[in-house]
Amino acid sequence: GWGMKQNRFEDVNYIFENVNNYAYIHNDWNRILDISKWLIKCFEKREDKSGLINLILAQVRPLSLRGKPEDLAEASILIKEALTLVKSISYSEYWDLIIEQIYLTIQQERLSEALELVKQQQIILEETDLPVETYQRLLIQFLYYSAQIYYKQANFNQAEILYLEALAKAEEINWKRGKFFIQHWLADVLIEMNKLEKAEQLLQEGLTIAEEYQDLRCLAHYQLSFAQLEKLRYNSSQMRLWADVASQGFL
Repeated sequence: GWGMKQNRFEDVNYIFENVNNYAYIHNDWNRILDISKWLIKCFEKREDKSGLINLILAQVRPLSLRGKPEDLAEASILIKEALTLVKSISYSEYWDLIIEQIYLTIQQERLSEALELVKQQQIILEETDLPVETYQRLLIQFLYYSAQIYYKQANFNQAEILYLEALAKAEEINWKRGKFFIQHWLADVLIEMNKLEKAEQLLQEGLTIAEEYQDLRCLAHYQLSFAQLEKLRYNSSQMRLWADVASQGFL
């Protein structure tokens, strides 16, 4: 707050670049949004399009996660603005924006539209010359979000197939962070399919990694999945224990 009041752009921007990820995994979204909004105005005055895109990217995911209609509407406007800017300079941030657009569309429950968007972008991905690791990570994310859409549509068989494919590819390139996000959603699918032992194994593995990263929101999702698992086992005391622990991560 002090740096913004004193109009110290360089100091605020430097601090934001260094604490943004920490604030994100600790659910400090209001701080991210307040600082990034102030910085966006600065980058607009400086006509720094690349810096502006990165600040928009910093804003979009917290807005999508908060999930209020006005937040989702604002995120949609920001993504459209940034995609226009990307076309006028370079495509270096294009894929990051596409991933955010897919996630936002899912959050808005426009599931058929989100699936169509993934399919369109997969075609573009196959036609684009990218470094191997960049290509692999994008492909994994497309599989991940496709599976998430099928999960939300209660097509659990298709969701399981795609999550397993994404998980195998994440293991191939040793993408640890990608793996533990996939494991959580795959476990939720398996819980819905009543494959509880396999789900528990995935949750145990993923919980360890989430604790290592200290990603509070992801940790809370794992704990919530454990609560659902214990509910299906009619273990009410363990269910309440996990649910209580999980609730702290969403504060």
